[in-house]
Amino acid sequence: MQRTRLQQVETNDEGEKLFSAKPESAGPLNRLRNVILLAAFALTALYLIVTHSIPAGLAVVEPEAALSLNADDPAAVIVYARQAITEEANRRQREASTKQEAPSAPPQDAVDLDQVKAMLRTAIVKDPLNARGFTLLGQIALLQNDVKIARRMMTSAITLSPAEWPAADFLMGQSLLANNPQAALYYADLMMRSKGGASSHVPPLLARMAEVPAAQRELAKRLAAAPPWRGSVLGAFGSIDLANPQAPLELLLALKDSPHPPTEAEIAGYINFLLQKKLDTLAYSSWQRFLPPDGLEQVAHLFNGGFERRPSGSPFDWTIGGNSETAVGIFARPDDPKNNALFIRFGQARAAFPTVRQMVVLRPGSYRFSGAITGEILARRGLQWRVTCLEGATAGESKMLIGRFPQWEDLAFDVSIPTDNCAAQYVELIHMARSPSEQLASGTVWFDDLSIARREASLNEPPRDAALSKSPSQ
Repeated sequence: MQRTRLQQVETNDEGEKLFSAKPESAGPLNRLRNVILLAAFALTALYLIVTHSIPAGLAVVEPEAALSLNADDPAAVIVYARQAITEEANRRQREASTKQEAPSAPPQDAVDLDQVKAMLRTAIVKDPLNARGFTLLGQIALLQNDVKIARRMMTSAITLSPAEWPAADFLMGQSLLANNPQAALYYADLMMRSKGGASSHVPPLLARMAEVPAAQRELAKRLAAAPPWRGSVLGAFGSIDLANPQAPLELLLALKDSPHPPTEAEIAGYINFLLQKKLDTLAYSSWQRFLPPDGLEQVAHLFNGGFERRPSGSPFDWTIGGNSETAVGIFARPDDPKNNALFIRFGQARAAFPTVRQMVVLRPGSYRFSGAITGEILARRGLQWRVTCLEGATAGESKMLIGRFPQWEDLAFDVSIPTDNCAAQYVELIHMARSPSEQLASGTVWFDDLSIARREASLNEPPRDAALSKSPSQ
């Protein structure tokens, strides 16, 4: 029956009306048409996914697979080119390390740089703002010994994206070779401001510029603006071997009157650099040049002996540590709140004594250390002030300070600086504990008005030691 109706539809001149009048026979045809349309749409979507979405996802992890789906995908070309250039550079490095002669023809495992270059050019046509593409073209030019083209490509990359740090790195090096410190600093600034830039090698390069007067002036101009990388450059002097150790001093002095003068940490870094080089006298004189006027007034053989200034972090100022059991710091005196003193409070547990130390530079001769103490030290072993040469020899020391000091009392001892192996010294306060069991101590103690004075040659009195000991057992 159904078959007869279909024949009537096919032979009837009014087939269209008959078709519309018989929905039971028209449904399958409509469904077929819809299926065909959906299939066409699905194929189109699949094509777009295969040629765009999948290559985009594969571009980073499998660039060759992405290129097989879309040979012109810029992202895949960039990743593939970067890998190919790295592979070729590593191959040449291995070849150079084995001291092999350069072959007359490219070896079989050599990368076809011309092919990679052509791919990059095609990708750049599709994505002309792709800075990394220009950088890679520049790297290929370097592998092909064409520095001129490399410089042009890298410059184009930086123009498109100042954050393109590989290009900035190359151009910085080229500027240094051309003795153009202004350009070198421009590219260095771009590189070190770029997030993710491998710029750890840049600060030492810039620090070396301090040894060249013209370059030092340009460097000082940049540093005077306090760029975020300033600290890394000024901190790099300790990691390089300078022919002129005073070059950083000249740079710091150039910054002294700028809107952003050297910080205490930056000055301390240079001072420590000089001390590492065993240039103690230069370190001391350099430190003095950055003291404020009120600090210069306190410069004597011992600095800040009245503890009126906050320690600056310089080794020629007080270095004061602390731990969980022993509190050490500078506080207002209970009997004279307008003045400060060194305060120490012992805990109830065994603990190593914190650092209380200052470096000084005393010339050979005789000196007198003096100061004042109050408080109480209850322990098996007390405290001691000591002056030692950096090389280890003891130049002077007080007796053990132990017991009760209800009122401020004087302490003093002689110091003798030898002519050899004692260019600089440490003044330090120590706990005379000889074993962990002797580290137990309690009480609080204050020190103030510490000073070191040179003894006149006419004073031939025998050495005195007024350091106080209030315990019969020492």
